[in-house]
Amino acid sequence: MHAKTVTKRWGFEQIYVNHGYCMKVMHVLPSTFSSIHRHNKKDETFYVAQGPLLLETGKLANALHPRTLNTGDVYRVSPRTWHRFSNVGLETAIFVEASTPDDPIDTDRATQSGTFWSVAEMENRLGTKCNG
Repeated sequence: MHAKTVTKRWGFEQIYVNHGYCMKVMHVLPSTFSSIHRHNKKDETFYVAQGPLLLETGKLANALHPRTLNTGDVYRVSPRTWHRFSNVGLETAIFVEASTPDDPIDTDRATQSGTFWSVAEMENRLGTKCNG
């Protein structure tokens, strides 16, 4: 089975199947983050194959709660949950997404994806000071 590769600002995703269910492998480059977004119907489960990965979730797009997911961690993002993933590490973070089918019109976005431009921005996202 060949994956369809889709390039994103934060890295790329490999889509293996998207009918009946969806399976993607997400490659998140260092110092990048996804948009703050939610899916109205899509139900997602993330398995972190190579971490760490910072995942922020919440009921409101402007009030997300951060958690660090490490290699081997699993986390479910239920429908209508605002979320964003970020890589604050030095190596590419990789996670597998297993979900109900992905439909672009099912996604609401509050922000765009991008790259950390400063240590202060990264510290703000982490909620702590960076050493070194």
